Amino acid sequence: MSPIAQLLVGLELCGRFSRDARDPRDGTTTFGIKPITTADKIRSYVSAVHDLAGLEQSRRVAEWLMDEAWSPQEALLNGLARMPLHELGYELGELQLNPRFIVRGPLLSLVDKKSRVPDSLVRDTHVGFNYDGGPHFGEDAPDMAGTGLLDSNTATNMRKAVVADKRRDRDLLVQGLAILPVTKEDFYDSGGIDRVMLQAMSLLERIDQRDYSKHRRVLRRPKLAEERQRLIWSMLPGRRGRELSQELARREPPEATVEDYDITFDNGKMTIKRM
Repeated sequence: MSPIAQLLVGLELCGRFSRDARDPRDGTTTFGIKPITTADKIRSYVSAVHDLAGLEQSRRVAEWLMDEAWSPQEALLNGLARMPLHELGYELGELQLNPRFIVRGPLLSLVDKKSRVPDSLVRDTHVGFNYDGGPHFGEDAPDMAGTGLLDSNTATNMRKAVVADKRRDRDLLVQGLAILPVTKEDFYDSGGIDRVMLQAMSLLERIDQRDYSKHRRVLRRPKLAEERQRLIWSMLPGRRGRELSQELARREPPEATVEDYDITFDNGKMTIKRM
């Protein structure tokens, strides 16, 4: 398993969503479930276990794990943000996923809702991300008898979702948080996520006085940018993602497959045994 694929599995185990076990790439995702385990528990396990295939990589990937991812897209975005540059990630630093911000005092009169939850925040900074998914923009919405026009109820609901997003962004901004919106198109467009991350780095430098000059130099190397884009596309749904994933997997054969292990869970405790 590649490091990014292993990280996404870990974020799922520590998150509140579950992919389709038979078709994790293109199948239906279940949301709002209880996490199976936590990032700290996985780190504790891999630091103590011995004689396990791929242990060196597992210990490395475990350091990038985070709790509370709420969707596959969110997991991919923040996983890439957390991964180091030499793994074709962006190395923004540690992130806190879905932190809750509650407004108190004079700001209460300025916000639409006193409690807001951005998808992520770079820890100890004022910069983070929100993934605005398909339902907010009418993807897969029913039309009127195949005319391509949305029915009035769907259009109204879409509009409400967009308005809610804008009000959320304002409420976070008035609290001093710069939360960058990310869309599906950013993942599919060549260089889209690179652009988002460079924007985040610019904000982090201006608002939180962090230095990302090394990161910018790395991100602007054409060959690495091409490899990183292929890696991102390989994680997405659809035929291109599947084919790229297979191509990248052929470069380095895995030490073992998931069929080589028996994985069980008992009251949140994960046990892995070699078959």
